Amino acid sequence: MFFATPPVDGAICEYVTLAAGFAHRAPAGLDPDQAAMAEPVSVGIWACRRSDVRAGDRVLVTGAGPIGLLTAQVARAFGARSVTVTDMNPYRVETAARLGLRAQLASRPLEEEYDVLLECSGAAAALTNGLRTMARSGRVVLIGMGADDVSINVPLVQGRELTITGTFRYADTYPLALDLIAGGAVDVTPVITHHFDLDHTVDALTLATREPNSLKSIVRLS
Repeated sequence: MFFATPPVDGAICEYVTLAAGFAHRAPAGLDPDQAAMAEPVSVGIWACRRSDVRAGDRVLVTGAGPIGLLTAQVARAFGARSVTVTDMNPYRVETAARLGLRAQLASRPLEEEYDVLLECSGAAAALTNGLRTMARSGRVVLIGMGADDVSINVPLVQGRELTITGTFRYADTYPLALDLIAGGAVDVTPVITHHFDLDHTVDALTLATREPNSLKSIVRLS
């Protein structure tokens, strides 16, 4: 069970009741918009833990949406030697570059080798192409939700002894997420592109279908 996800409904409202053990105090100086981003940053933390990102790793992040951009920054904060981000959307690639990440359009071939693949797009082609870049004993985490079924090159996975795993939620990540944001290791500001009031939550949730130059929406009470 997960707060705000069926069968626990009712989070998009003015007031909610939350168990104290699930509430985390935001560090001093962190504004509400930044603190709210602890949730998507937590997705990145969990993915980096699942893939055991460590100092010196070469990391490939496919998909430069909000999750991909934040996950890439978390990987860098975990000590990755290099982090490359790919996407089909030029605006998102440019945003990744502004965040100091190595960024390129997904249509360009990848000519490097990586230790970790963090697949954040949900696109079957991103996983297929990303697997080809994996070094021996590479670690792959499926984060993005899109294609329900994908084909995997089994000889490649076996020959390079790759580890492939999925991720769905997270646990015990909010304190670290807030610290990474407050300390500047993860810059959430460029990822927040739009604001909506509570009455226009549906517009916030469907923004990406209308506006290609958008990332994360924040819903405010007023």
